[in-house]
Amino acid sequence: MNNAFGVIYVAFGRVYLAQALFSLQTLRKFNPNLSVCIVTNVPDVEISDINVIVKYFDEPSSHSRFYKTDLYELSPFEKQYL
Repeated sequence: MNNAFGVIYVAFGRVYLAQALFSLQTLRKFNPNLSVCIVTNVPDVEISDINVIVKYFDEPSSHSRFYKTDLYELSPFEKQYL
């Protein structure tokens, strides 16, 4: 995984996680090796993509806004698409 540049998804709740995973499939069609970080409160995320980091936080979905405003602190990348 290249930590110089990547994409970050905030997906609190199963519905938003499903949307993020769908978006990830589309992203892979055009950027198959781009690093990705998914910030979520869904505990049982299983992704076989070696270029994906999942950061789990045991918080209610209503707290997702706090994570969105703190993305630069949460990012494992030097530069990122938010």
